[in-house]
Amino acid sequence: MVVRVRKVGDEFTVVIPPQIADELGLVDGSELEIGPATGGNRYATANEAVRAFEETLPQHEAAYRELAK
Repeated sequence: MVVRVRKVGDEFTVVIPPQIADELGLVDGSELEIGPATGGNRYATANEAVRAFEETLPQHEAAYRELAK
């Protein structure tokens, strides 16, 4: 999502569309962590993807067996 940054006095504000705020569960006073841009989307490394798969394997093992048939 791309949002517009606006300067209000000495501060900067970011306007987040209401539907996105609802999806994120944002309410007045919510905190968001921001950081410098890294030049694009960050995708998981192969090791991170394998680790995520292994962590969720027990939850989805039956589904994987059905798909393998």
